[in-house]
Amino acid sequence: MIDFLVGKTGVIAAIAVVLALLVALNALLRPVLENARKRRTERGALVLTSPVLSELVSYSRSCELRFEVSNAGANPVVVTAVRLRVLRQGPSPSSRATKVAAPVTVHQHRVELKEGKDDYDIRARTYGPGLPPLSFSSGEVEAFLVKLVSKCPREYEFVVELDWYDAKKPTEPHTLSSGALVVDFPFTDEELPRR
Repeated sequence: MIDFLVGKTGVIAAIAVVLALLVALNALLRPVLENARKRRTERGALVLTSPVLSELVSYSRSCELRFEVSNAGANPVVVTAVRLRVLRQGPSPSSRATKVAAPVTVHQHRVELKEGKDDYDIRARTYGPGLPPLSFSSGEVEAFLVKLVSKCPREYEFVVELDWYDAKKPTEPHTLSSGALVVDFPFTDEELPRR
């Protein structure tokens, strides 16, 4: 028996057995792995682009925040909240010259940042009923333009957060957050202390 195992025929037989086991293992594991891969791609997958801040408007304390939200998954998803969460705030470290100009009215989302407040519903309305949740089909994209306003000279560090769920799994909520951004609403030269 030992001569058979160490001989040329035994080695070839052992290699054939190992190959047969690998083929059988592959046949058993392939459907399991393919189903797992298919389940991952079939669920909803919300993507938030990197938010971008515009330059500060020269005649007021306002700037615009732009970002896009898209569903990269196969299932529809429902966004139940779009928030701006302030991480840090404090007095503005800078100043700027005062410029006089008439502001231009633009109809888009608006958030008025206030000292001491950290949580803002970007889609909230001042008057009228609240907006319904947003629904994104597979591959659908929606852009947001948020005017950020501060009546006092302050600096804010914040993130954009989206609460959402896969439409096929509404009992499994998710939260998606952007990276941190900083916006500074500086003192005007008229607000600086006189010497």
